[in-house]
Amino acid sequence: MAEGTIFIYFGSKDELANQLYLDLKSQLRLAYSEPPGSKDLRESLGQFWSAYVSWGLAHPAQRQAMAKLKVSDRITPTTRASAAESFQVVSGLLIKARSLGALRKQPPAFVGALMVAMAEATIDSIAAEPKLAKTACADGFSAFWRAIATG
Repeated sequence: MAEGTIFIYFGSKDELANQLYLDLKSQLRLAYSEPPGSKDLRESLGQFWSAYVSWGLAHPAQRQAMAKLKVSDRITPTTRASAAESFQVVSGLLIKARSLGALRKQPPAFVGALMVAMAEATIDSIAAEPKLAKTACADGFSAFWRAIATG
């Protein structure tokens, strides 16, 4: 696509990058459905973990783009805040889980970053050895859960 064509739809590269970031975050959010009536914290967070890992495996190009945009200075604080709003349910789960363990004094952003890093490592491991997908996903979540919810 010619660069001039892009500017029919977006006023600048920054605007394009911000919209793409929001779209990718929205795609990831739509991959997760909150368990109906589930009151179990570990189960609810585990379902988000599985959805995140599944989305990352099914959408490698989008995952790579989101990782690059996440560290880009082109993404505005307003865009980051807007993207985070759609993950309020997950953020609440992380805050509750954090309060159970050794990380209770750490800011929620630290726990979220830890989850993303461990989920990304799980995705990479599964991509390298697909036959271990089910156990790697479960083991990755178990390790994350122990990291945040145990003292």
